[in-house]
Amino acid sequence: MRDSVTLPEVDLKLIHALQVNARASWSAIAHTLDVDPATAARRWARLESSGDAWVAAYPLREPAHAGAIVEVCCTAGRAMAVAAKLADDPHCMNLDITTGARDLMLTVTTRSAAQLSEYLLHRFDGLEGVRTVTGHLTFRVHTNGGHWRMGVLTPRQERTLTKTYAAVPAPVAGPPEWAMAVALGQNGRRAVTDLAASSDVSEATIRRRLPALLGSGQLILRCEVARERSGYPVGVWYFLRVAAAKADEVGATIGRLPQVRLCATVDGPANLIVQAWVPSRERITNFESLLCRSLPGVEVIDRSVMLRTAKRVGRLIGEDGRAVGITSTDIRLPIPRTSEQD
Repeated sequence: MRDSVTLPEVDLKLIHALQVNARASWSAIAHTLDVDPATAARRWARLESSGDAWVAAYPLREPAHAGAIVEVCCTAGRAMAVAAKLADDPHCMNLDITTGARDLMLTVTTRSAAQLSEYLLHRFDGLEGVRTVTGHLTFRVHTNGGHWRMGVLTPRQERTLTKTYAAVPAPVAGPPEWAMAVALGQNGRRAVTDLAASSDVSEATIRRRLPALLGSGQLILRCEVARERSGYPVGVWYFLRVAAAKADEVGATIGRLPQVRLCATVDGPANLIVQAWVPSRERITNFESLLCRSLPGVEVIDRSVMLRTAKRVGRLIGEDGRAVGITSTDIRLPIPRTSEQD
């Protein structure tokens, strides 16, 4: 946990606008924020170049996709080295270095249950510095970072930016759809002409299929911000236990709390895992108390505070919390094996 300086209010509003509609035009954003379009574009370029904010894309959400939250315990002094190895994996979406009973927390996304099993059973084989691995299968994700908002725009401003796509059945994810998703994982605001060139898909195909992917929810774009610059610099993982019959109901309620970045129903003694961002270390126990007071029957059985984030949705994160590099989000790639890398 490092000292932080919150971004200026105008930048926080710009980030919030792109969280609502990641591909909104600069003119639409400028109208909502009451700034000049050139000013909005210039400030975003500065945020991107500094690594303070970025727009990425999740891998395509296919019917058979499977995910897990993974705890890794490392031998003394090896957490950073292990994190550096795992951060290159396309299947590792997010990776935090934490305090407490685990050294690393990963969120893993795969195309199928079989691929997820391969990751959990074999990815850590022979990886120097790994002591134990505990995987939690995600049965239901109630909220994730793609739903989280900065909380600086009014509901009216959000409505002016909200893009409504026609509800359509999820298209079959063929090579063009995957190529678009992988290219948008590098930069979710790529212009159609640039997207066509980088994905080797025609502009006409992109204009036709991209709205269908977004409208069906098969493709999700996500505007991110450096946690240390967001005004919520302290990240915490909470492990909760609740009656199985109430897990989804409680999870949905927790997922609506503004501090919550992730809430998922999982297997294991802690059947709800929650990630929250709070303004200060003093708020860690305050938020925990809020959970227990407002949700009778919820037991907090453990928590871990983020010391650093090593990766967030395809971005490698530096020591100061800013994005410093980009990795592939193409989960069609084979699961890495340690013997092939070392």
